[in-house]
Amino acid sequence: MISDEFRFQQFVEIATGKPYHEIIYLAEQEALQAWRKAHPSKGLSDEERTRSLQYQQMLLDLIEYLRHGVVFQDRNEKTDGLFQFLREGARTDGLMVS
Repeated sequence: MISDEFRFQQFVEIATGKPYHEIIYLAEQEALQAWRKAHPSKGLSDEERTRSLQYQQMLLDLIEYLRHGVVFQDRNEKTDGLFQFLREGARTDGLMVS
């Protein structure tokens, strides 16, 4: 798992400069790991479980954004900037098809 603390910024740091298909793969794997970690049997506090759910949703939203360019109404400006930063980096490096 890239971010045991469910920090999206930490995921972005690792994903920066990677091809878009690799970012999507990493985001899918990270969301799955966060989901597994949030299972009630893992003993996370309610606060940690909530952070995990938010992290999972951000990763899934990132996947949709990379695949389809979908802009989400409920995202904040910082998150939108991080999404765009990753997408533009992949496009600039000739790693994106759209």
